[in-house]
Amino acid sequence: MAQPPYGYAAPGVAYGARPKPKLFTVKEIIGIALAVTFIAISITYSMLNVARKGIETRFDDLKVGDCFTESDSVDSNYSNEYVVDCTVAHDSEVFYTVKLPYLSYKTDDAVAPYVKDNCDPAFKDYVGIDYADSIFRIRYLHSDTTTWMQGNLTVVCYVLDTAGDRTSSVKGTAQ
Repeated sequence: MAQPPYGYAAPGVAYGARPKPKLFTVKEIIGIALAVTFIAISITYSMLNVARKGIETRFDDLKVGDCFTESDSVDSNYSNEYVVDCTVAHDSEVFYTVKLPYLSYKTDDAVAPYVKDNCDPAFKDYVGIDYADSIFRIRYLHSDTTTWMQGNLTVVCYVLDTAGDRTSSVKGTAQ
């Protein structure tokens, strides 16, 4: 019988020194650390962006009491807004939504009288003062031609605080 390397071995045991457990190299450890850090920063940034900008919401899914910043609209035709908690800086707040009874497409000029006849009284009920006496402005959103023809006749009326951002609701402020 040949002598095993590194001295004697008990029967059934492999010859030689035990293999060392596989350890990560310094480069591998640095790579893993960088990957974990990148993922953590990405998640944190996303969470902060949602908290700051809000949750992207189609305009026809806005509800009374939803707050947003008009200038942060997702696109130029205001089809999506970023809804935030009303304690986060914002300049706009939904106070009235309605599905119009009209079947043919209505332009801004055609919708404006409906807004005046319906949003103005709703403004008083929500804010607590006549629109004519208020420091706020009424703005509204409605469907474009394509979504209108698909049956989305939604009009969303919202308060715009022209003084800038606020961190509270306009409901009941009588301003």
